[in-house]
Amino acid sequence: MVWKRNKKLVTGVGNRHPPLKKTHTDIVLHLLYALAGACLMSLASFVFFHQKIVLLAAGCFGAIVGPGAIRRSRQKREKQLLAAEMKEVLDDLLILLRSGQSLESALLSCFQEMDPKDKKHAYPLFEEMSAGLKLSYSAEEVLATMAEKSGIEEIRSLSRTIEICKRTEGDTAKVMEQTIRYLKDRMEIQAELKILLAKKQMEQKIMGIMPFGMIFLLLLLSPGYLLPLYQTITGQIVMACAAALMVVSIWMSRKIIQIEL
Repeated sequence: MVWKRNKKLVTGVGNRHPPLKKTHTDIVLHLLYALAGACLMSLASFVFFHQKIVLLAAGCFGAIVGPGAIRRSRQKREKQLLAAEMKEVLDDLLILLRSGQSLESALLSCFQEMDPKDKKHAYPLFEEMSAGLKLSYSAEEVLATMAEKSGIEEIRSLSRTIEICKRTEGDTAKVMEQTIRYLKDRMEIQAELKILLAKKQMEQKIMGIMPFGMIFLLLLLSPGYLLPLYQTITGQIVMACAAALMVVSIWMSRKIIQIEL
């Protein structure tokens, strides 16, 4: 990352808005994701329809939406790992603040004591933050930039709290301790909630896969049993309605167990 004196951030490592130029690895990953999406959608559509045109259309649709869906899933997972690492960093930051260090000094000390292997998601962000602090940028500015890149609401709240505290000339150290303690509690509640929802999420995935597995089993053991559903107009209408209901039920179940604090 490069900091400019006009307080604008040039795109760099960890930025949420990377350069438009794609590397060879990015192109290969995009093609692999597209292939995976096409295969998955074609396989799912084969359960309800045996027409080649439908399988082709489903494959094309999967190739288009697959890369974006897989990337969003990976980004969500990486954000969860980053949040877990940030919780440990807040513990260290709180200890340093209680020892009498200023916020800027405590942030630099956190970066110096950070192990890149142990915190591989948080380390690049703190490396850029350290560069900004060494160029005399304020703590709220570097934290605001970090919040924008990471997408973690707790960091954004921390930056806003510092800004308000300095504007009103309050006791920054005391306010920071209370804010960090609150943010830690909030992150712990989020972690506990994810553990409680993990079982329901697994049940939702199993319930979503079961209809496909049952139909595949019937097609394998007794192909003629389901032929009327694929060869007659009435059967095709029934399968189209079943496919629509499956999509709606999967979407609704995902929304029900998706809780954000």
